[in-house]
Amino acid sequence: MILIPAIDIMNGKCVRLTRGVKETEKVYDEDPISVARDWAEAGAKRIHVVDLDGAFEGESQNLDVIRQIVKQVDIPIEVGGGIRSREAVGKLLEIGVAYIVIGTIAIEKPQLASEIVEDHSGQIYVGIDTRAGKVATHGWMTTSDKEYMELVERAEEWRARGIIFTAIERDGEMQGPDFELIEELVSKTELPIIASGGVTETQDLTKLSRIKRIEGAIVGKALYEGAIRIDDALEAV
Repeated sequence: MILIPAIDIMNGKCVRLTRGVKETEKVYDEDPISVARDWAEAGAKRIHVVDLDGAFEGESQNLDVIRQIVKQVDIPIEVGGGIRSREAVGKLLEIGVAYIVIGTIAIEKPQLASEIVEDHSGQIYVGIDTRAGKVATHGWMTTSDKEYMELVERAEEWRARGIIFTAIERDGEMQGPDFELIEELVSKTELPIIASGGVTETQDLTKLSRIKRIEGAIVGKALYEGAIRIDDALEAV
């Protein structure tokens, strides 16, 4: 399992939200590019970047910032947020993004999502963000009527690289991951899973690392708030 620090970008700044609610924005750094360099220099093997403006608006809004992050660090960058077209995927891959996370189109435009996964084999994750068992879309502003397992089945059928799984109720709350839900997911799919949401202490990372097929753990607020030191986190995984 790898540790994946998160960089959420809003208005060009590095921020964190609680449960994805825009009004809870807290700015941690004015320069996401510098933050990315810091994580890479500390030993992170990958960075998870979310274009929050893109997630809310429906198309990428921070492409220039992401481009600079890719240029400044020599580890893989995975990007999600507002990626809802072939063109959006193409632009990100063109600037050197290693992995793409699609969510909303996997629910609303499954044929398009399937084609994108097929066209970019090994580079597309399906993001499954759950609220009370239902899949949330459009930057978590909307909750669909789809059970998360329906999207898991689609990801398997399309042969996605893996699933990035977030329990929204835990995101930014510093209450620990939803281990029960993660264990349930792992028992139902052979796809690699990246767990996101709720990691609060190094013990959470140790526990996640013992779950089969957990490829990585995304950590955000706990790192920014100093609840977890990145060197301790890297040791834990």
